[in-house]
Amino acid sequence: MNMKALLSSGVLFVLILCPCFLFGENAQIEDAQFRLARELYLKNEFEESILEFRRLLVEMGSEVYADDCYYYLGSAYFQMREYENAEKNMKYLVDHYHDSPYRHPALYSLGRIGFLDEDFQRAIRGFDSYLQQYPEEEYADNSLYWKAEALLGLGKREEAKETLKLLLQNYPGGNKADDARCKLSILELEEKTTGGRIKEEELSEKEQQEPSSGTPPQSEELAQEVKRLKEREKSLLEEIELLKDRVELLDAELESAKAAGESGQDALDSQLLERINALVSWENVLRIKERALAQKEKILDQGLQKLNEIESAQE
Repeated sequence: MNMKALLSSGVLFVLILCPCFLFGENAQIEDAQFRLARELYLKNEFEESILEFRRLLVEMGSEVYADDCYYYLGSAYFQMREYENAEKNMKYLVDHYHDSPYRHPALYSLGRIGFLDEDFQRAIRGFDSYLQQYPEEEYADNSLYWKAEALLGLGKREEAKETLKLLLQNYPGGNKADDARCKLSILELEEKTTGGRIKEEELSEKEQQEPSSGTPPQSEELAQEVKRLKEREKSLLEEIELLKDRVELLDAELESAKAAGESGQDALDSQLLERINALVSWENVLRIKERALAQKEKILDQGLQKLNEIESAQE
């Protein structure tokens, strides 16, 4: 009986250590699962990527990729225009993962979501929070620009103009500098056009009825210029927004690589390797899982077989 108890304790010890033996493979499973989910996201298969990120976060309980999952989930919902779900995931990341390289783009996204919801006060709070915490990060000038747009949405033209001027003063080489100049030009031309109409109304009826010299009035020229600039602005903003989310993700990954102590070239090499490894299919993940389960079952069978042999010998 003592031998049986000893063997039982040994089997129990092996079973307790079994997860440690499988830890390496479990890490591979999580890694492959993350690559699969991210590859689906990069292919714009957002619904499928959401399922796989949730699987990694909830079913596998990944801690290594937790902040990644919340950010990509928020981004996927953002792309699908499901702003409420996008906000929930981004806010959870901002509140619970203060050291994550994804935190600052997530905080910026919260401001953008508020703006797209036309909740301009909420948007301004989000952009101000970003500017306060990350004045040197790449979305600081974006935050100022969209804060100005939000102020315009609230009818605060002068504050919006001052915000755009602050953007040009603090970030003259930023990616929103040209947009800020264009927007300022539009605002100034709109004001001149409005002023021209007011003056025109003040003219006497006689002056109004004088034959045209063939040259368009100044106010009409300004109105045409405003229209042209607005069309250009709209085109530029559409192009920028198409690229914005991809740039955010790549920047966050690059920051993550830098945080790990990699040099610039090493970071690029790492990203290239990540893209190659992202081709790992779900079938490969299943094979890893099956191998891990088979190993665990083998250990169980061996332990039970030895117990049975000892019991038979004692009888």
